Amino acid sequence: MVRFINGRDVAKEYFAVGSDRLRLVRLESAKGDAVQNEYIYSNYEIGIVPEGSTEEEWASMLESADEAKVLSALVFLGGRHLKEPQRRLLPDPAESKYAALFQQLAASPRIRELIAHLSHSENEWVKQAALLAARGPRDRFVQ
Repeated sequence: MVRFINGRDVAKEYFAVGSDRLRLVRLESAKGDAVQNEYIYSNYEIGIVPEGSTEEEWASMLESADEAKVLSALVFLGGRHLKEPQRRLLPDPAESKYAALFQQLAASPRIRELIAHLSHSENEWVKQAALLAARGPRDRFVQ
């Protein structure tokens, strides 16, 4: 990846293929640090959001033995999401299309507990992604 003027520092994107599905499993800065994805506008978003509409489906991804499923769920949960019900300055949608799902998952004690557990993973990528997902709403919501 090449960084544009005032662009985000996303030097590498990692994807995994399995079960006939492409999964975004990591974004990395030029220094090799995990970077959060932006689910603010469709033109900023990188990759594919995991399929799942219920807390149970997301918990299943986080508990999976398949690290690609775990990482793709954590990329979404550690990303930044737009939550702005009355946007006045720009013509774009007031909220990202994933805002309601993200708010539901972020409020779930079970999901938060699973993320906390994963933040102690021996897999460094899982650990870093979980630490991004464990940050407070201020670091993950754009208003």
